[in-house]
Amino acid sequence: MTIVDTDKIDLYSLASFEDGHPHGLYARLREHDPVHWNDEPNGPGFWAVTRWEDIRAVNRDDENFSHWPVSMIEDFMETEDKSMVNLDPPLHTVIRRAVVPGFMPSAVRRQMTRFVDAAEAIIEEIRPAGGCDLAVDVAGKIAAYVTADVLRIPREDALRLYDYIEIGLGGGAYTEQERQAATEALIQYSIQVWEDRRANPGDDVCSMLAACELDGAPMSLANFSANMTLLIVGAGDTTRHLIGGGLHALFTHPDQRELLMADLTGRMPAAVEEMLRWVTPVVYNRRTALRDVEVGGRSISAGDKVCVYYGAGNRDPEEFADPQRFDITRSPNRHLAFSGVGQHFCLGAHVARAEAIAMITALLQAFPDIHPDGEMAWTRSNFVMGPAHLPVTW
Repeated sequence: MTIVDTDKIDLYSLASFEDGHPHGLYARLREHDPVHWNDEPNGPGFWAVTRWEDIRAVNRDDENFSHWPVSMIEDFMETEDKSMVNLDPPLHTVIRRAVVPGFMPSAVRRQMTRFVDAAEAIIEEIRPAGGCDLAVDVAGKIAAYVTADVLRIPREDALRLYDYIEIGLGGGAYTEQERQAATEALIQYSIQVWEDRRANPGDDVCSMLAACELDGAPMSLANFSANMTLLIVGAGDTTRHLIGGGLHALFTHPDQRELLMADLTGRMPAAVEEMLRWVTPVVYNRRTALRDVEVGGRSISAGDKVCVYYGAGNRDPEEFADPQRFDITRSPNRHLAFSGVGQHFCLGAHVARAEAIAMITALLQAFPDIHPDGEMAWTRSNFVMGPAHLPVTW
């Protein structure tokens, strides 16, 4: 394999993500260096996997790749706390089974009315202003409101928790001290929820989690906190980027917006799938090689960090016809926005889809002429990303 002009490509640097996913860099890597060695300023470095087929192979291979200790590049969050995103079977399976009833399609369908009510409440909040910051006032709020409904916590608390989440997932955009402080704030809130659910259990997801047994012992406070934080991210944080980024895609592709508006209800589910492919809020997930293994023709050593880049896979021309075209009728659409396959397929996928359908539909019905009123600004992150600000008017 010939490597062409890829040695200086850096998928750790925030500069590479200033304007969203670096699709030009991804394309060069897919063609010339699909399993790319990337230096890490304060660590040993990592392999960046960019082809759709290789990403799926890594995600399905629990024999050779572990999710422990963390799903991010940096090791600063290494801990004994057992968050299911960082666990392999069988512990991962135990926790996932405990909470999965709250995220099944049947459970999401039962809550769809609440999602629609939340979307309509947001519409009424912003209607008098004639404009808003769509990323904050719409996408951010619906994410918080849905998270609150799923976890049965106050909506105002969920809004506050997302500030901590943004810092915690900000990658190199924040200092280790800032991220640790945000993590501590989440832990302190989790203590309150854990104590309440242990004393007053209900049928909500947090009660299911608090009642779970792990390694033969009741769920500890530390493990509850780690998994509750994960559920907050899974239930809404990535979805706010999907909603904001998906609407921006409609703004910049008027032909697709016109097509959608001609049959808003009928075409919305497929449109959301294309938004997921186009936006890809989760940039990457990290795995750790358990033994020497080969990926895409590269020899990976035991202990190496391996990061699969979903945004790169979602524009792979080997899988998607005309991948740089935003097409709300695309079918099939085997995108990797929810990690694609494997034990760690996103638990909140059904919630994310329902939430996006409810909010985008309500917004376009209420304000069919909604349009940008300034430049969009991206979040400062190389891990989870989307619009940080998107001013609009109607």
